[in-house]
Amino acid sequence: VGAAVALLLGRQLAKCGNLVSSICLPIAVGVVLLEFDRSFYPEADTDMSPVVVLGLDSATWDQIDPMIAEGELPNMKLLLERSARAQLDSERPTLSARIWTIIATGRAAEDNGILDFECTRRDLKTGRVWDAVQKNNGKVGLTGWLMTWPPDEFPGFCMPGWVAPGSETHPMDLAFLKPLVSVGRQDGAVFSMETFRAGLSGVAISTADHTLENIGAFLKIVFGPKDRESVFWRMQLVYANLSSDAWFAQMIRHNPVFGALLITPIDTLGHHYWAYHQPEMFPDAKDEKKKAFKEVLRNGYRKADDVLGRLMKRMDMENTTFMIFSDHGMQALGNNKRNAAKPSLGKVRNTAKPSPGKMINFIDMNELGLRAALAGNQLVLTCNQKDAERNYEILHEVKRRISEIRVEEKPEGRPFRFSPFEEGDQTLSMDFIPSQIGDSENHLLFEGKRQPVSDLFYRETRSGVHHERGVVILSGPGIKKGSIFQSASIYDAAPTMLYGLGLEVPEGLPGKVLTDAWDPSYLESNPVRFTPGFLPDPPPARDLELDVAMRDAALKQLGYVEPQK
Repeated sequence: VGAAVALLLGRQLAKCGNLVSSICLPIAVGVVLLEFDRSFYPEADTDMSPVVVLGLDSATWDQIDPMIAEGELPNMKLLLERSARAQLDSERPTLSARIWTIIATGRAAEDNGILDFECTRRDLKTGRVWDAVQKNNGKVGLTGWLMTWPPDEFPGFCMPGWVAPGSETHPMDLAFLKPLVSVGRQDGAVFSMETFRAGLSGVAISTADHTLENIGAFLKIVFGPKDRESVFWRMQLVYANLSSDAWFAQMIRHNPVFGALLITPIDTLGHHYWAYHQPEMFPDAKDEKKKAFKEVLRNGYRKADDVLGRLMKRMDMENTTFMIFSDHGMQALGNNKRNAAKPSLGKVRNTAKPSPGKMINFIDMNELGLRAALAGNQLVLTCNQKDAERNYEILHEVKRRISEIRVEEKPEGRPFRFSPFEEGDQTLSMDFIPSQIGDSENHLLFEGKRQPVSDLFYRETRSGVHHERGVVILSGPGIKKGSIFQSASIYDAAPTMLYGLGLEVPEGLPGKVLTDAWDPSYLESNPVRFTPGFLPDPPPARDLELDVAMRDAALKQLGYVEPQK
């Protein structure tokens, strides 16, 4: 009742133009809410056992372990004492849309249909773990998971992830958070009244233990510095707070047997603020920014720890299988950003990226439906022809042509190194090799064409890039407490989630159940059960209109596509 009253009041307040009343009255609502705070205990209304998943995009043991050793991340420390942990091996290209879908389906991108960020739920060709839950009459609760737009209208709820090309949610009354994703991005407004209203609606559903914290954080944005770097990192933390609060509220309301929350501040802040986290690698970063943003990345981990702590308080930890996954890790850009601060690229280093559109034009492959994404030093190409064989033919020809590109001043140079590309593949990935090109004023040659390197590459603006070492943590019934196990892959996530739910594992999935995390006696009493084939097919996708500009703006902010000049 209290949460419903707060939500209604927050929305009415957001409509009024009086800034003072819009701020003060939600504070009063937050105080009233203190007595209405509740916990959730997912209970199966079927024969399944409850499973809760927390996704921490880009989290890595390289950062978690040192912070715990320094006395930080108390909730993570407490969780690890009762959990089994391992490194989760990811794969290249480390595009989050691909990897989170592999985690959900247990199948490779070429099989599941999600090749890049331009895909949507409509492109999905295989079932996900929660499709098996629904087939067994269980409710599902999702927040933040990528490639879930358009949202399925299943029993439970779904709030799609940040890359969704639309604001639709299931149910629709959760759509108010979408405007907060874009605050402080490079090509959008630093702040707006729409953002303010969305924030108030979010505060109205805040969990009581930190309603005032959310309001305070939001006011720092409203009245604090308005430069993009200051606004962006604060809003990322506010959005993580409010989206997790919305998830908590819906978990209490729907009581699903499978719940998954994916939060992204570690990833978004790592991409943009790593230079201030590890300034010795970026000597040209300005001193005032080093001081102002020194703790921003660590604040992302602190926020994740805060969400984890609130989740642990609200969940039946003894009877729920709780899992944490990250899709990959993150590290500093390979070289410093000295060249990025200059008008020209200078000597080509890891601070330069190929311009996908110009590169495709250079090899005369326009108008063939090629799509490009950038992941660290990788250029990732897919094709949107409806026929898979035709897609392969086009990508094969692209590979041939790019292989023929030479550096005029370094005839032996090979600018690109390709990842394995076999017959039928739908993704062509290649690494850009700066040392093979040399100076940015050198020239690339292709079938009589000659073009300066500086025309085909642009300066990298991010300081943090992905690596392939993620994390997995398992807690709950039968788990070996405080243990470390080996050999975990993103393909093992889906079978392991199914086992935690008590469901049969399809034999067609390439991964395995991470049985090393469970006590042998538990496994003896609860053996892994298999079934032929694959996961159940997903339901037909809804026909909703795409807002391509919304999606592309988010992708440009994180550097997955080339920014506008």
